[in-house]
Amino acid sequence: MAFFPMMVSTENQNVIVIGGGEEGLKKIRILRSFGALITLVAPDALPEAIQLSNVFHKKKFSSEDLEVQDYMLVVSATNDREVKSF
Repeated sequence: MAFFPMMVSTENQNVIVIGGGEEGLKKIRILRSFGALITLVAPDALPEAIQLSNVFHKKKFSSEDLEVQDYMLVVSATNDREVKSF
């Protein structure tokens, strides 16, 4: 079984990553290496971030995104202050 560094199992678990830039890509790479199922939400994203994600929503994050599915982990990788303050 694979473990994310914060010592929770993310293998076959739904994780949402908010932000598809360099920081988001870094998080996605790490989470994928631990078997997470990634949903990426970002108005724009690097091609590799999209490719490594299981689902990509090309849009700005809103709280409704968390109601679509039960996520075991939410990762904020954006510089958008409004989103970060959510």
